[in-house]
Amino acid sequence: MVALWNAARFYGINDIPQMGTQLYDDICDKGCCVYGGCININHEWDRLNLKAIRGTMNLRWVKKNIPVHFAVFCHRGYHSVLAVKVVKNKITLANYARNRLHTIDWNILKSKHNKNVKPFAIKLR
Repeated sequence: MVALWNAARFYGINDIPQMGTQLYDDICDKGCCVYGGCININHEWDRLNLKAIRGTMNLRWVKKNIPVHFAVFCHRGYHSVLAVKVVKNKITLANYARNRLHTIDWNILKSKHNKNVKPFAIKLR
């Protein structure tokens, strides 16, 4: 859900619920993501008018399709991150480090990415 909300912010969509509000709680409850990974966020894709486009672990594809979601294994366990910028072989990620963007080398991101899950671009409908 956080990666989706960060993509919405990337596009300037301001209808993102604030943590601690009733809307936030309602959306998280509906998404089944109160105590762990979200398993039902289709309603939020629709509400924000966004769509997913499956991609490949190819740096050129990622750069062309920013923002791109990756499923990674990191210091916080299995986690969703959003690539928001590519400069040479460096990827800027949202939701990798707490309260800030984090830049990581492409080869390190590839090594942390779940090989069973393709990255996907998040686009406006």
